[in-house]
Amino acid sequence: MQLFSVAIKIAVILLVLSSAAMIVIHKLQTAVPKLDLTGAETRAAKTEVIDTWLETAAKAHKFNGVVLLISGGDVLLEKGYGFTDHTRSKRLTPQSAMRLGDLSKQFTAAGIMALRDQGKLDFDDGLSRHITGFPYADVTVRHLLNNTSGIPDITRPETLSQAFEPPGR
Repeated sequence: MQLFSVAIKIAVILLVLSSAAMIVIHKLQTAVPKLDLTGAETRAAKTEVIDTWLETAAKAHKFNGVVLLISGGDVLLEKGYGFTDHTRSKRLTPQSAMRLGDLSKQFTAAGIMALRDQGKLDFDDGLSRHITGFPYADVTVRHLLNNTSGIPDITRPETLSQAFEPPGR
């Protein structure tokens, strides 16, 4: 279970970061001065330039989000820019919860396919094979990929209590 969980998280993070970073940089460069790292010689100096650039964009209301910048396994920058919602009453932090919704589905599917290609799972594996104590015995990886599992939506408070209670109990 842990290997499955970690591999999925890594695949999703890498795909989300690479795609989102390109989109964010393109949008920001059309709204704020271009990011220029030419004068920054060290990783720390480059990180400071990036942080200042993101702060400028956030203050200009052109960027709102949380950034995690890693190089060689070292966390160089982990910071929130902007606010949690339109009321602008609470600042974003690296611990802020984000609703990704449908955005993450394709990245999760890509991670699952990579695990299948590595022989670590099969589309027809029951989830209980990878998640100890999973209460829906008949739900497979394929069901999740096709959105046909029948598992209640745990993001809605009225169904949260049902999420880990199999039908018929």
